[in-house]
Amino acid sequence: MTDSKNGTRWGRALALIIGALIPAGFIGAAAASSALGAGLAMQSDQASFTTAGISTDDPLGIIVHPQLVKDKNGNTYTEYVVKLQASNAVARGICVAEKVSLFGQTLTILIESGDQEIQISGVSATIHTVSTSLKATGTVRLNQNAADVSAGGVSLGGAFGELGITAGGASLGSASGTLQGAMLKGGSISDLHARLVPGDVSCG
Repeated sequence: MTDSKNGTRWGRALALIIGALIPAGFIGAAAASSALGAGLAMQSDQASFTTAGISTDDPLGIIVHPQLVKDKNGNTYTEYVVKLQASNAVARGICVAEKVSLFGQTLTILIESGDQEIQISGVSATIHTVSTSLKATGTVRLNQNAADVSAGGVSLGGAFGELGITAGGASLGSASGTLQGAMLKGGSISDLHARLVPGDVSCG
């Protein structure tokens, strides 16, 4: 597949392939010439992720709430997830990996930022498991009613009786875990690049 003016169209083909595959894994991600556009929204069966660190000087909201999950056999069970939300943040070394199948072949969608710091806004993430350290700054409110937790004036969608935490700001150290969904808006997220690679590939 070539173009006499632009050479190989793999960049365009990759964008189309990722756009076709992402609805089954990362729903709603916008891909253009292998770089993500002005916004990213994704939903996964539990993608793996790593980051070298994330920090924010804006209020951070955290809730822990139960969620119904269906396994491969169709059975449902309750699993607790952690949702974090902030208006703005600085992140380094973001990587998300989601395994997909195409024509019987195993492939991995990698979304990466590289080592540079990137400014992101409208940050929201739902995490199944995570290994990291969290340092909160400013006023910290523990054991808050999750229904009252918001960040930047936006509710996290918690319910009465669920665990909620708010802080004036926070920094996460190096982190890794499994991610159900995330949303990023604006900032320099065009520095996030999507690649489709053969095999079952992990971040790092």
